[in-house]
Amino acid sequence: MTDFYIAKSDGSSPGGVTGSDSNDGLTPSTPKATLDAIIQISGDADTDGDNIFFYGGTYTDAELNSTNNSNQVASISDANKRQHSLIAYLDQEVIFRRGGSGDTFAFIRFFNLSLA
Repeated sequence: MTDFYIAKSDGSSPGGVTGSDSNDGLTPSTPKATLDAIIQISGDADTDGDNIFFYGGTYTDAELNSTNNSNQVASISDANKRQHSLIAYLDQEVIFRRGGSGDTFAFIRFFNLSLA
């Protein structure tokens, strides 16, 4: 199992942490900016049940869409169908917001997250 981290790319996450897909996403100080970037690297690992920690903030379609899962933002499974847990980092407030009518979330498990 591996822990991955995601933060807002605009520096609005608590503590001013800035996510970037050029980061490795493996430590709280080097978070990725998008879920797709995490899924791409987690799919290379030979583990199941990775944890994906989200820094506080409101995450929208651009940060949540995964090319491996079409519109299913996170049943979260990677290309090898391994499921992952979505967790709010340090119990920070995390909101997932989809745009457009008819868009839905497809979560298997998540912790301390809000859907809007």
